[in-house]
Amino acid sequence: MYATFRRSLTYTAAVAVLIVCGAAAADSPRLDLSASEFSSPTQVFWSATGDLIFAWESGPRRWASIEQATGQVLSRGDATPGVITHVAIFARAADGKTVALAAPWQSRLLVGAPAGEDLAHEAFSRTRTVELAAWPQSLAFGPDSRRLFVACDSPGLGDKLLGIVDLGAGDNVTYRPVPGGNLRGVAVDPEGKFVLAVHVLSKSHLPSTQIDQGWVFTNAVSYLALDESNLVVTLPLDTRTRGFANPEGVVIAPDRSRAYIAHAGADVVSVIDLAALQEVVREVAANCANGSGRPSGADCHAILADDLRMTPRYIAARLAVGASPCGMALAPDGVLLAVANRLDDSISIIDTRQDRVVRTIRMSTKPPDLARQGEILFHAGRLSFSGQFSCASCHPRGHTDGLNWDLPADGFANFQNTKSLLNVAGTGPYGWRGESRTLRRRFTGTLRGLFQHEVSGPEAAALEAYLAVLGQQSEDLPSASSSTPAANRGEVLFRGAAGCTECHGGPRFTDGLTHDLGLAPGEEGFDTPSLLRVAAAPPFLHDGRAATLLDVLTRHNPARLHGNAHALTPAELADLVEYLKTL
Repeated sequence: MYATFRRSLTYTAAVAVLIVCGAAAADSPRLDLSASEFSSPTQVFWSATGDLIFAWESGPRRWASIEQATGQVLSRGDATPGVITHVAIFARAADGKTVALAAPWQSRLLVGAPAGEDLAHEAFSRTRTVELAAWPQSLAFGPDSRRLFVACDSPGLGDKLLGIVDLGAGDNVTYRPVPGGNLRGVAVDPEGKFVLAVHVLSKSHLPSTQIDQGWVFTNAVSYLALDESNLVVTLPLDTRTRGFANPEGVVIAPDRSRAYIAHAGADVVSVIDLAALQEVVREVAANCANGSGRPSGADCHAILADDLRMTPRYIAARLAVGASPCGMALAPDGVLLAVANRLDDSISIIDTRQDRVVRTIRMSTKPPDLARQGEILFHAGRLSFSGQFSCASCHPRGHTDGLNWDLPADGFANFQNTKSLLNVAGTGPYGWRGESRTLRRRFTGTLRGLFQHEVSGPEAAALEAYLAVLGQQSEDLPSASSSTPAANRGEVLFRGAAGCTECHGGPRFTDGLTHDLGLAPGEEGFDTPSLLRVAAAPPFLHDGRAATLLDVLTRHNPARLHGNAHALTPAELADLVEYLKTL
């Protein structure tokens, strides 16, 4: 079963970068490898000779080896139990001596040395852990194999981070800010001069009525120079009449002529003319230096993403692929590009000389059921005005972006924090004020008012089916902390002296009622949110005013209406927070 895979799994000197949308969590159980499951391919890479493609199928969690010339799946094999079965992101250094792996919702990665060429099995030595400032989304080694670049993203305001791990200096990590949110793919220039990072600029400070002008969501790519200039230039990927939602993956051609960006919300791959993009970057650097006395581009952070006139200068082509493309890999000679289409159960093969899809490899024949249809709609930018965003733009992986939004249905200047949709079914009423009695009423209203899309009956049924199962699998959920003596003490307090279960009881940790929290005059009647995975959804409260869970119970509890939290000692409050982290 594994013979073809084991015999052929070798790598070229090029960096292999694999980025995933929704793979297995580190503590996930092994799933049955049934042919009835969706394939959900998320990672692709090539053999050294370019005759085989290897794909990670995140549905059944198995590797598949594919004959490139025919598109025939030669073998499928479950990975040996171990770390490789749980990774969401994988990269191997150009020298072949180091691998890096990470899992979703984990602020750490593993770095180790492969014992051989067969990375489908747990064959690593000298494995060590590197702690990160936020959740890794993609990994890419520099051409010298010494530096590892990590896209770090987490909910909330503020720039996201490009982590740079110096593997030759004790795994020291430094960070570069990347503006905006939903930071996903990173790719390193083959000469090590710059990094490209793809992300979204979510301008939540603007009223969402500005969506018509294309000012609220912009899908972008940032150029980060790796020299002493610290130059960062953020450029749009959208046009003045059409958005290309949720850029997920990015790769750079070995000859540095082009880059390719997969848009999971638009089902296209953008082809970037790198020479043209770098010309824009040089112009920005020169403007930054004018009259400043600084070297060209020194400490210049230029955000030009709102100037949608820029895009035609460096977008060479848009290539339609399958639903929700994310992982990509170029063949050793750079001619063919493989694209993993997660929600289409397919791999698109693009001939980069012709800018044309020349083959589509089907990884599953199972027709999408109602929940799968809803998942496709949830990630589809076509439901929004001009395709700027999808449900997943504010709810990445069904979770939350942590931002406050001013939605038109709520009146002006009424900013409210994005709620997580993980395990949302059965937690009604919905909305911070409990305005919507049913989940369907909630999302149809959002689609009508925010997306400017009138939901059809079949679309509503599909979205409802997807939301009903979202968060039921462990890989859908942020990792909870393990139980500790402090957490055990906190649970006793939660169910006893702290009085938390008066409002947060039952399996969903909510009573389904609205309560006055005494936050300010006119700010009463808030829905009791579920506490499931609450620790992974900062900031907290309806307007995100509380940075931490402890702040909710102390600084932002003026009327002492969070149970009996006000009567707890600092040590007891610390124990209670530790318990909340385990939910």
